Amino acid sequence: DESVDQTQEKLHKQIDLNRGESIPLKRSISYLSQDANQFPERFYKKGHLRYASYPTCGFSDPRVNTTSGILLSKDYQDFEVSERENIPDYNSFECHYQTAKTPWITSQPENRSGFGTIGTDDNRAEIHSKVQNLFRFWSLDDGEVGNRFRIKINIKKRGDDNTTNTDEQYASFDVYISEYDPRTNEFTKLQEFRDLNLNPDSSMYIGREIGTKNTYYDFDADKLITKGKYENKSKFIRVEIHEDIIEDNSNNMYIPSGFRSYPHINLEKDAFNHYKVNGSNVANVDLDDIFNNNTPIYHLPPLYALNYYEDDLYEDINNNWGIVFTPPKIDKTEQEFSLKRNSSNIEQQKLSPHYFYTKYFLSGIENIDDQEVKNNVWIEEDNYLNSFFHLEKIAFKNNNDNRVPRNFNSNFDLNNVKNMQYKHSGSKITIGADPVNGYEYLNLSKDSDIWKDNRELKSAFNNKLSFDFFTYGGFDGVDI
Repeated sequence: DESVDQTQEKLHKQIDLNRGESIPLKRSISYLSQDANQFPERFYKKGHLRYASYPTCGFSDPRVNTTSGILLSKDYQDFEVSERENIPDYNSFECHYQTAKTPWITSQPENRSGFGTIGTDDNRAEIHSKVQNLFRFWSLDDGEVGNRFRIKINIKKRGDDNTTNTDEQYASFDVYISEYDPRTNEFTKLQEFRDLNLNPDSSMYIGREIGTKNTYYDFDADKLITKGKYENKSKFIRVEIHEDIIEDNSNNMYIPSGFRSYPHINLEKDAFNHYKVNGSNVANVDLDDIFNNNTPIYHLPPLYALNYYEDDLYEDINNNWGIVFTPPKIDKTEQEFSLKRNSSNIEQQKLSPHYFYTKYFLSGIENIDDQEVKNNVWIEEDNYLNSFFHLEKIAFKNNNDNRVPRNFNSNFDLNNVKNMQYKHSGSKITIGADPVNGYEYLNLSKDSDIWKDNRELKSAFNNKLSFDFFTYGGFDGVDI
């Protein structure tokens, strides 16, 4: 019989079980995505070789001639307990299981003060502070598997104050559900819910049609608990209606038209303060410059469609706004990510961009073993880096003004991808510093511009204002 040490030594010599190739363990310091299984000593402690990795695309790869490096956080055990109150443990995955969810879906603005005047200072800079949370979706599956859902909302009709028909009083919209399979890099359509609304007296109420039941295990009570009024008709997700909407559902004009920002990593400079010590293995590291001054470090939000982004997942919808799910490209010569489409050096990377983003939104653990405090790695910050998404941040060409802002096309052609542009900042539309007449932001509450008399969208916008987002935060609840 071999000893554990002898077995581990063999695993050190041959650990890439997926490809059957021998890879020296020393290469694991670069944490390369193409090296499928590393850290064999974990097999005996954790039951796996490696949980996951992030593709670095050659960054800090010893096989590539580069002067770049990767900053590694200080060992959490080296911090004093008092310091841990403000410093996250980036290497901890100690957490109960979690269920995947989406951000809150929001309404159009409840008031428009500060939005300016079309043609002069029209803007949507503070729109995130003027909307109402409406609902959000949760996976019915607990754990990481729930991160696979892509959801689309397509607005259909505005509300109507002049009817007593409960199915016609409120704005209506469609919900589409699909799932992502990283093995094939494909999305599969699962379910569609048409003509939903927010009227609890309607047969098409979103809660009644999709379901609100939530069954979970209460560890404190040591039993299964079920909450929610409506049985789940969807096999994949349930919907949570915001308490403000449940308590007062009198606003029949609410239209689901945006979503709150996804969480981002809490990047705390002091977690890396060991690089100040003499003998640091990374030369010339200036933490102040990295975190505070000229070029601060950010965790970038998901990529949003910036213009009329064609999407063929659903036949009756021409495009999607919101999250871009197109697989990224990798330049084989430079080992860099790219969104370029036509190049002999570009090949498809077999992962949708949202896939890594969904996996590690842990809530954090407080008071482990009544002593160890671990601050939350993730922050929910509304409009972080202008990442609050809303359809009213779309600017469009409304007449034949010949002056063209950057990224717009001079020809008013609805099939031209540059005819509408999404502006993260919601800042006023200008050429240089000069405001531009002839372009304006969408106003979903303005009847004459985009709505017909029958409450439907005009042809210029019908089935062209859908937006997509994904579930995140599902975790299997194991100590990695």
